[in-house]
Amino acid sequence: EATAANAASLKTAGGLGVAKRVWAGGGITIPAAKTLRMPATDYGANGAIAPDVGMATISKATAAAMTLAAGTAGDILAIYAKVGAAHTVTAGAGITFNGTNNTATFGTAINDGMLLLCISATLWVVLAKTNITFSTV
Repeated sequence: EATAANAASLKTAGGLGVAKRVWAGGGITIPAAKTLRMPATDYGANGAIAPDVGMATISKATAAAMTLAAGTAGDILAIYAKVGAAHTVTAGAGITFNGTNNTATFGTAINDGMLLLCISATLWVVLAKTNITFSTV
């Protein structure tokens, strides 16, 4: 049952922070915790990341030049480096990360990455990032 005590004990599971408990108020019963699993698509060469893959991993041995098209509102996309290199992800024409920048440059460490939420055909909001620098190119 959802209570204020449950809200105070909100915990997360997995790297994407999926709530194990969510306080909905008003005596609603919360089902047992579920683990969110997203299929991963690996990119070992320069190219376009499909906006609806859920999770994109970059495994190119040298810096990958990737593009990202418009998503559909509500799409969630995790992009991370399986190989440490200064990968870049450039949003398509008229599309931005957080309303200003169109290019994300990864640091050179394995597991650098970002979690994105598509708000509209022109906007990906950055929900979380690790060692990513944004710029306009």
